[in-house]
Amino acid sequence: MLDIIFPEWKNMNSTFLEEKEPNIEEILKLNPDIIFVYGQGHKEALSNINVPIVDFNSKLDGQTWLKKQDKLIRDIFEISEEGFIEKELDAINKMITEAKGTQENVNGQKALIIGVNSGKDISIRGPGAFAHELLKLTLLSDVSEELGVPVANASMEQIYAWNPEIIYLFKGIPAGKYLSNQIENQDWSKVQAFESKRIYDTPKGMMHWGSPNPDTPLALHWMLTKNFPDQFPEDEFQKNMKRYYKENYNIELTQELMDSILYPNKK
Repeated sequence: MLDIIFPEWKNMNSTFLEEKEPNIEEILKLNPDIIFVYGQGHKEALSNINVPIVDFNSKLDGQTWLKKQDKLIRDIFEISEEGFIEKELDAINKMITEAKGTQENVNGQKALIIGVNSGKDISIRGPGAFAHELLKLTLLSDVSEELGVPVANASMEQIYAWNPEIIYLFKGIPAGKYLSNQIENQDWSKVQAFESKRIYDTPKGMMHWGSPNPDTPLALHWMLTKNFPDQFPEDEFQKNMKRYYKENYNIELTQELMDSILYPNKK
């Protein structure tokens, strides 16, 4: 999607970063009016530059962070109209609140998010990670809650003990390999999510939907279609997605383009 919104990105001068560290000399050559950074390290490295610096890093929850950054950017660039992200987040939160009153299985379904499965190590996302927030917001119970950390490796024995009903995948081995049980030394047939075929690759639009991003309202709606398919039909979600991309990015989503976002590992 970045190629459509900002096709020049591949030709951008990136010499101002060297192995993720800012190159002050190259930055000054760009003569910036403002510098956006993510993290205290970059902010401190640029502290002697006489240019305003805005740090996007925050310990706020994902939704609050998105709303805050959206407002900050609109203030900086003097964009007066109402923030689209805030409006869309409020709308999806209203849908979730209404679902709480109608679903008997609220927070009853056990779910797991796998950040990366290399085939050897399985890195899961737990409390403190945005992924954990996604599960809770979409009315699931995070089986990794007991770990109390945002990132940890889990063995197959631990996953068998958790026995999640739904699994979301961020990176690494795609869902098709799980569902066909073709991952060496990992037997996923013993997990309930395998039996019910509820193992999903996370979509990738403007960014990966597993992190706070401009598509987060859609990510929440998409997860609701997987968690509660009877209440949140796929066709209604796709209509909403087309509207969202048109209003927010001025992109007319074809079915092919939509499928490339929703099924990033489909060949």
